[in-house]
Amino acid sequence: MVNLICNKGFLLTSLLLLQTSVWAEKVPKKERWFEVEVILFTQNNDKSLLKETFPDNAQLPKQRRVIELLAPFLKPDIRSLKALLPECGQSYPKSLFEQSAQLPALFVEKSLDELAQIAQENLTTFSNNTISQSSNNGAQQAENYFGDDTDYNNTRRLPNTNTSTKLTTANLENISLELHDSDELTPQLDEETIALVNAAEKAFAPIKFPYLQSLYYQSNKLCRLPQTSIEQLKQADSNFNEFDFTLDKVPATIDAAENIYSDKPYLLSKSSLKLGNIVKQLKWSKEFKPLLHLGWRLAPKDRKFAVPVHIFAGDNLQADYQKRLQQYQQALAAEKQKEALLQQVLSVEPLSEEAQKQQARQSKIDEIVTTLNNFQKNTSEVIAEITHSKPTTTEALLLPQPPQPPLQNWYLEGFFNVHLNHYLFITADFTILSKTLTEQAQERLNPDQSSVEPLKLIPFAQNRRVISKEIHYFDHPYFGMIVQIRRHKRPEPPVEDEPLAEVTSNPLAQ
Repeated sequence: MVNLICNKGFLLTSLLLLQTSVWAEKVPKKERWFEVEVILFTQNNDKSLLKETFPDNAQLPKQRRVIELLAPFLKPDIRSLKALLPECGQSYPKSLFEQSAQLPALFVEKSLDELAQIAQENLTTFSNNTISQSSNNGAQQAENYFGDDTDYNNTRRLPNTNTSTKLTTANLENISLELHDSDELTPQLDEETIALVNAAEKAFAPIKFPYLQSLYYQSNKLCRLPQTSIEQLKQADSNFNEFDFTLDKVPATIDAAENIYSDKPYLLSKSSLKLGNIVKQLKWSKEFKPLLHLGWRLAPKDRKFAVPVHIFAGDNLQADYQKRLQQYQQALAAEKQKEALLQQVLSVEPLSEEAQKQQARQSKIDEIVTTLNNFQKNTSEVIAEITHSKPTTTEALLLPQPPQPPLQNWYLEGFFNVHLNHYLFITADFTILSKTLTEQAQERLNPDQSSVEPLKLIPFAQNRRVISKEIHYFDHPYFGMIVQIRRHKRPEPPVEDEPLAEVTSNPLAQ
């Protein structure tokens, strides 16, 4: 009996534990959200005085997945919005509000001629009303003064009625003459003034948007280029993309529209950034230059499942390379056109590529023979002259060297990862170009290019455990980073009110 009771107690305990474990598995673990605010700035010190050396082939670690926050913000996909725009030159449709609104006309547009006609009609009406009112007032005054026939015969002696009537008529005629005189005093517009008024009416008329038969359209409203114009632009520029635009530089401060109910990482607005005073101090300093100030919210994962955020800042190196490559190609085409025109003027037929090679080979042979006949030079000088290649036709055009592709797309680029394992941990991997675009442009003006140091990527790798609300500084010879992570209480999305159930029975009858 005792064993049976013990077995029952054991079974009940096991069932309770099993039910508790199953319930615990069903309840999801609540995510902890944080705000991450980052400031990136460059060091303005003389890099030639640095004793630290960096590798020549620094590369960023390869990431299988990244969180793209900056790219969609800086270059959003506007295809769906662009499809709603009318083609340039067509009438602009009314807004949905104007189409659906049923409002009375608040005012009616009228021309200057219509307004002048209305003014003349009002003046005529006013004149007639004034005369009529004056006539009535005069008759009333005469009646009050002279009285009627009964009053004349019974009470008192009054002046002759005919005399009073003449006086009243004269008064009315004087009023009418004054009104006519006022019309004559109004200055009449001459033909030149009327022409100027008509020109002013056309100038201040509602703006019209004429259709221009060209690639470019003048309008202060957004419109969509016709497909024929797009094809012409693509033929003129092979890199043209109707749904893309070039961003030369990343803004120093990112001010995004926050989606506070999003369950995915999102950028912060400028009002949510808390380290603005530090950015101001960096701007006032001569040793530092702010490069990027941004923030985002996310729920950190474990290190195994954490996904880094892709960050880039500064100048767009790829866009600068495309511009300089286009300038070089245009200069090369212009020089070739000048060379062809010069040969045409001199009546010299341009040589084919094979003929140019044969001519260069023969010239090289003649140079070798001439060099061998000169026994005054030593062997090293003779070999140097023999191995020296004669410039080709393209090099003879005295053009600058073609631009080299950039080492990376942006001046600074990398990944910023935050993971949670009882504590917060930061892993930052960046590469920054050793020289800015301004420094590169200055070095290209140097005639002695042999003394110019080649470009390379400078790595930046930091791993640190951080504490929330504390401001952490990461130092580097080329740039620095300031980070603050704060707890964030994610608001719950509002629940829409459900409609009340319809009452089918009378509650008073129950």
